Order: sequence, then structure tokens, then C-alpha cells
Amino acid sequence: MKETVPIADQIRRSVSGPAWSGPALLEALERAALAYPVSKLDQPLKKGATSAYVQLHGATQHNLWHGGQIVALKRALKLPAVVPPA
Repeated sequence: MKETVPIADQIRRSVSGPAWSGPALLEALERAALAYPVSKLDQPLKKGATSAYVQLHGATQHNLWHGGQIVALKRALKLPAVVPPA
């Protein structure tokens, strides 16, 4: 087996589950977002910071930006697209 296969599997399970370390990243983020009190979304998470609403959206956009960087690098290197297992 190619060493990249188990690495890709660990990455997939760390994000989507089941992760060996507990809840997968996606599950943990969803739980945190749903549990966050709506009444506090306009308040900063810490003193001097932007609102929780802006930070939660910013974290999502930041991750999507990195995903786009990975796609751009793969295209530049002419690497094949990865099709997730069904």
C-alpha cells in the first residue's frame, strides 16, 4: 500500500469522522456553532476583538481560502483531482 493512502485516510477521518481522537473536526465545529448563544453573536469573543459572528464566518472563509490554495497548487503541479470515496 502506498504510504499516501493511510495519510489521506487520516486526513479524511480527522475532518469527517470517525476520528480516533474524539469528535471529527466538522462535528466539533458544528456542535460549537449550534451551541453558541445567538444573543452573544454581536459581542466579541475576547476584549478588543471583532464580534463572534464575524470571527465564526471569518474562520469558515479562512479554511475555504486554504482549500482554494491547495486546488491551485495541484493544478499548477498538474496533479490529478482527488475523487472522494463513495
